[in-house]
Amino acid sequence: MQEHRLQVGETTMEVDITGAWVTSLRDADGDILFARAPLKNDEGDTKLRGGCHVCVPQFGPSGDELDLAQHGFGRDSLWTVQDSTPSTLVLSLAPTHEDYQDLQIILTYKLAQSSLIMELSLHNDRTSEVRVAPAFHPYFATNRAATIGLNDETLSVDDFGDTKFIEGMRNVLEVNGRTVELVCDELPLWALWSDRLGEYFCVEPTLGGNLFLNQQAGEKELIAPNGHASYRFAIFW
Repeated sequence: MQEHRLQVGETTMEVDITGAWVTSLRDADGDILFARAPLKNDEGDTKLRGGCHVCVPQFGPSGDELDLAQHGFGRDSLWTVQDSTPSTLVLSLAPTHEDYQDLQIILTYKLAQSSLIMELSLHNDRTSEVRVAPAFHPYFATNRAATIGLNDETLSVDDFGDTKFIEGMRNVLEVNGRTVELVCDELPLWALWSDRLGEYFCVEPTLGGNLFLNQQAGEKELIAPNGHASYRFAIFW
């Protein structure tokens, strides 16, 4: 594991460049994101949970058309550091998968004392369209809280073993005495989920959920030849 540390005041963040995975995010009041850790489920299988990773090229399963892992290859690939400052980290990925070899991927993290902004930029250098349905997958720390607040509703964490989806461009999460605002204009369908292996709850902006299970690609999933798409996810607390 090769980690890069970002720090602004008392707010710190660690990023593992394998997977471009945010492994921790905390300030003087404690964890904003549940620190990444290997956890065992009831079957004895070890699952890597916590922090935040990008799902690229797709959220969820890839369906029968593509041989891709759950949530794509981004979280398992070794990224390249393009630029690094105490508050900013820019990573790039050149995929080896035959259907995505000419997709240029840039992921930028911008840390401030009370915010984290993540920007995913995709450029298609192919002579044909490329299909994408990305997402961000944050694990918010709950610290044993049985309930959380989301958009003025009280939710039980135990009710989300199966993923539920809500629409919108902004959500307000109340947890651990914090108010956390989540904003993403380009990814308007949010996945709510927790397998309760650890003290976390996921509120994940997606393009449209498990879109790659649809045999036919929707227009919003296609990047034209020499085309570009970008997605910005902001967390404020």
